[in-house]
Amino acid sequence: MGCLRSFIAASCFILGGYDIARAADPVALTWAAPVFPPAFIEDGAGLSGYGAQTQNWFTERLPDYRHNNVILPISRILAEIRNGTLVCSSSLIPTEDRKSYISFADTILLHLPVTVIIRETDRDRFAGYLDANGHLDFSSLVSDTSLRAALRSGRAYGPAIDTILDHIPQTAHITRISNDDKFLALLDLKRIDWTLFFPSEIEYFRRQINPQTGFTTLPVAGNTDLLQATYGCSNTPAGQAAIAAINDIVDDHPDMPWTHFYATWLSDADRAWYANAVRIWQNGRNRPPS
Repeated sequence: MGCLRSFIAASCFILGGYDIARAADPVALTWAAPVFPPAFIEDGAGLSGYGAQTQNWFTERLPDYRHNNVILPISRILAEIRNGTLVCSSSLIPTEDRKSYISFADTILLHLPVTVIIRETDRDRFAGYLDANGHLDFSSLVSDTSLRAALRSGRAYGPAIDTILDHIPQTAHITRISNDDKFLALLDLKRIDWTLFFPSEIEYFRRQINPQTGFTTLPVAGNTDLLQATYGCSNTPAGQAAIAAINDIVDDHPDMPWTHFYATWLSDADRAWYANAVRIWQNGRNRPPS
């Protein structure tokens, strides 16, 4: 498979006038990423975080390109890719609309889904909402007016969660706020009892605010599948060739060693959940069709 994709990559460059083997200089490839901790953290010297580390891991294996990095909001990234210049992003979820103007690689990034976040000491208060698998009945939780919550207004938490939130009335025990960077502090101070975050986000905030504070993630029933994201480039001959080269790397590393970067931004419990979920996903991917 890797050899086939290499052939496709070479063909795309020749057809598009980008024959790397004959080029005097490496082809310039611009990588655009948004600031979104802990995937992409702006640290003054550029970007750090697991998304930046994963991107660097791949670019080190793409020596035929001259890699440039820029920080842009996601809307600007999509606009730049649509313009047709050789721009790639390592933080994209394929959608039908995006597939019309973006060439996507195979799945690269696997993330845990949004979960309910509570204080570690409050597990007993939520035990009644958990099923035998430890998954939380979110519909029943939001109906419990004794448990206060804060959610970010306008944020999409995923279809399974958003469908429930869209059908509950405005209530005093669930506050919607435009900025969620203080939610962890509110939870620590017992001003609220639960909120919603990606597990990696809450671990990032915990380390930033109070590393000694204990928080627990509760997977939401119906929302436990890994989220899949990947790299996307302009849907041009040059962009398609870059994606073919990236897919060669994916094919050559079926154990996905780059997932380690994401796992370092998880709690011990979530890291175990993630490792098991990745193994199940990989087994399903590698299983021959019936």
